[in-house]
Amino acid sequence: MHILVHIEIHQNVIAGSSRELVAAARQLAGTEGKISALVAHASPDMFKGQIGGVDETVIISDAALAEYNPEAQLVCLNAAIAASKPELVLLAYTSAGMDLGPALSAQ
Repeated sequence: MHILVHIEIHQNVIAGSSRELVAAARQLAGTEGKISALVAHASPDMFKGQIGGVDETVIISDAALAEYNPEAQLVCLNAAIAASKPELVLLAYTSAGMDLGPALSAQ
């Protein structure tokens, strides 16, 4: 199973809920599964190596991602899904996840 985890970043810190999602993804995928993490931020390189437990980090950099922007994050999620074709996408139960989840599922 291939799982894509959306990594939330608040004030240049990876949200704890994103780390929890990575751990849950690992349990769901098992030893044979693949876990990808999506980091969409204006300066994503600063987060390289900070996300343990993933097999791949998908990096998207854009100035529009400097502050939380649900429309821009949705574009990034769609691009990552189209490129990697995961079987499951995990979003945190946060205000950002509540913005992105319904919008993503409606497409």
